[in-house]
Amino acid sequence: MAIVILMLTGSLIGSAVFIIIFPLLVSIISMISKWDWLKYVDFFGVSVKISLKQFSVSQFQPYIWFSVAILIICFGLSLILIRRKEL
Repeated sequence: MAIVILMLTGSLIGSAVFIIIFPLLVSIISMISKWDWLKYVDFFGVSVKISLKQFSVSQFQPYIWFSVAILIICFGLSLILIRRKEL
């Protein structure tokens, strides 16, 4: 997702700040709002749960599919942004 921010803004600082702030904001919003769907966007929280072995394989499958979907969307957006910048 930071690559999309980099392509949109053209700023390394903006994408670096996004990399730092995004996981914090997602975790804070997830705790405050209690939105169940936001747990799939909390990549840092998922990595902590994996390292602590709090996930079984069947619980991990939705996170994998959501991550793949995010990767495909970001890849597509990056391609579109690169094409527009070249034109």
